[in-house]
Amino acid sequence: MLNYLFHFLTGYVIIKIEGHGIENFLNACAKENIKIHGLKRHGREYATGEIYPSVYHRAKLYARDNKCKISVVHRGGMPFALRRMKKRKTLCIGFIVALFLLMWLCSRIWVIDILETDPERCGKIAMVLQENNIVTGMPRHSLKPFELQQEVLATHDEYSWFWVELKGTHVSVDVRYRTPPPEIVDEDKTCNLIASKSGLITHMIVRMGQPAVKEGSAVKEGQLLVSGVVPNSVVGALYVHSDADIIAKTTHTASLSENITIIRRIKTGNITKKYSMVLFGKNFNLFLKAPGYKHYNGIVHEKRLKLFGDYFMPVSLRTCEYSEIVPTPTVRDKTTVEESLKTRLREDLEISVGAKNILSFNFETQASPDGTVTVTMRAECLENIVNPVEITFSGKQTENPSTSEENEE
Repeated sequence: MLNYLFHFLTGYVIIKIEGHGIENFLNACAKENIKIHGLKRHGREYATGEIYPSVYHRAKLYARDNKCKISVVHRGGMPFALRRMKKRKTLCIGFIVALFLLMWLCSRIWVIDILETDPERCGKIAMVLQENNIVTGMPRHSLKPFELQQEVLATHDEYSWFWVELKGTHVSVDVRYRTPPPEIVDEDKTCNLIASKSGLITHMIVRMGQPAVKEGSAVKEGQLLVSGVVPNSVVGALYVHSDADIIAKTTHTASLSENITIIRRIKTGNITKKYSMVLFGKNFNLFLKAPGYKHYNGIVHEKRLKLFGDYFMPVSLRTCEYSEIVPTPTVRDKTTVEESLKTRLREDLEISVGAKNILSFNFETQASPDGTVTVTMRAECLENIVNPVEITFSGKQTENPSTSEENEE
């Protein structure tokens, strides 16, 4: 392989040796260090071989001295190719321009893939990239993945992981979202505990603060449960950070509605394909008419032009596949619809409060003349209804736990 490359760069000449003194000529060339590669004898008439262009004239002199004749069969290699291309200036200029254009295209970023299925989240990530000047067509050397990751994580709290990978002219972006921590009042700050929901208190443990209610009390949403102002005989009152677990029996009510008649989109089997070309981000349709279907589903397949590996070019071919459909009304069984709604309501409640905290639930079903089925669920659950609220300076002046207790009684 290396010998072939060397011969191509230096050039080579394939000669034909004729005469009765072929052996004497070959001996003379070997004595004068004139190398003949790939020597082949074709009977007694002639032989062929490959020599360097720089020794051709010397070999011709030795052939004359040994009563032989040599002629050129083929000239090959880069020097002869360049000599032939001197007469084709337009071709040379086009080749050089194409080479520089290819180098420029390979030095840019043409494809940015965001590994996110949610369209809304995908749009937000695209805006984040634009804020940091990450766009198609930018130079590859301008993208610093590690610096971009640090910048995005420092300015956007919703991301716990932001990864950018550059391969060729292709960039892939993958993110992980941070789970927001619950809002907790600083333990150094004084606070009251109020009811987040209405319910009947079944169990309570007060670790810090002045209780304002008792077990078995019915409370309303926003009512004071534990006061952060504790009476003291020496200083009058102490301001503390209230801490307690107060479990109450709460009532949840939710409804869902659905029509027993739905429209199913049934495919007829008729398919039409339309093509378009995307060049530097702009779409050019290669068709004049839209599909002649009244109702259809569309699927877009895009095939990007790739040189090799991950070096994509800013050219792609889109195939839009349209399938004809016929909207067909379908009447479902009423019992099936009811069970489906009940299951959805129960699953939503389990996600909200936890399956083990549900004491009981019952369903009511109503059907309207237009075929709409409404299922209402009423459930009793056990929940911790504590909601800490910081006491402001004005609240410290007006708060009086004894008054709250008297009003509750």
